[in-house]
Amino acid sequence: GGDRSAPHASRAEAARRLVHGQARIVRFAARAAGTPAAVPASAPLADPRADPSEGIVPVVDAVLRHAVDALLGGAPGATGVTSVGDPGTAEAAAGCLDYLRARVGVPRDMSAPAAEELRGTLYVIAQELRAHGTAGARPAGVVVGAGR
Repeated sequence: GGDRSAPHASRAEAARRLVHGQARIVRFAARAAGTPAAVPASAPLADPRADPSEGIVPVVDAVLRHAVDALLGGAPGATGVTSVGDPGTAEAAAGCLDYLRARVGVPRDMSAPAAEELRGTLYVIAQELRAHGTAGARPAGVVVGAGR
C-alpha cells in the first residue's frame, strides 16, 4: 500500500530546490571550510557573516551536482562521486555537506519529505567522500564514477 510516487516527488523537489538556488547554496555550504564571522551569531547554527572558502567552492559545486543526479536517479548510495582530490579536500567537502545538511530548513527551504531525502543523500555523499579520501589521494579534481 501507500503512494509509491511520494518518495520520487520528494526527491524531485529536493533536486529542484538545489538547482534553483545552486550558486547561493554552494557558497552557503562552503562557509564550513571558510572563515567564521569575527562576532559569532547568538544561534548555534546561524553564521550569516561567515565567509565561504573560495578554494572549495568548485568542489562543493561539483559534489552538489552529483547530489542532484543521485536524487533524480533515485538510487541512494550510488552518487558517482569517487574522489575530489587529496584527503584534506575530501574531508573539507564532506564537512561542507554536513554543514548544509544541518541547516536545511522546513518549510523555509522545502517540504519535510524533500528535506529528509536531501539530508539522506548529503549524508551518503559525505560518507563516500570520507571513505575515498582515506583510501588514497588522487589527482586534484572531481573524478566521476563510470555509472551506477
